Amino acid sequence: SFWGSEASLEIMFQIELDVLRSLSPAIIDGSESSFLVAFDLNRSAILGAARAAYSKKRGGYHRLSAGNFS
Repeated sequence: SFWGSEASLEIMFQIELDVLRSLSPAIIDGSESSFLVAFDLNRSAILGAARAAYSKKRGGYHRLSAGNFS
């Protein structure tokens, strides 16, 4: 999970673990630290998907799945 904001609103985003696995298959060993590394290495793609999801439907919660990265 990670948080974004627009003005005074906080928006929660969750990214499915399978998405992180597909973005960085070589580094995922199932540990929390490997998922954090995958997130950091793919931060711009993840934030882009989050922006696109939020622009389609402004809401306080978004779950990012593989469909958000096509």
